[in-house]
Amino acid sequence: MRYYEELARKAERESNWWDAYRCWMNVGEAYGREHASACKTIAEAVDLGNRYRELVGYAYERWENHEINNAELYDIQCRAHQQVYGH
Repeated sequence: MRYYEELARKAERESNWWDAYRCWMNVGEAYGREHASACKTIAEAVDLGNRYRELVGYAYERWENHEINNAELYDIQCRAHQQVYGH
């Protein structure tokens, strides 16, 4: 079990949260499951943030370059937020 714990900690240091999650699951017991749960939460949050940024794309840069106005930027951000977070 020590082997998987070392792999999990290495994955955490490298921000490879899904790898860390899988390694912690292999550690087993409450200790491993608790760490796995935390890594899964972080991995899911990172995935959501990445998806949001992907949907917004270059809208902020387009706004800075005056290609779109405040209302258009806000609309893009709102639609992305709705798609990703559902609120």
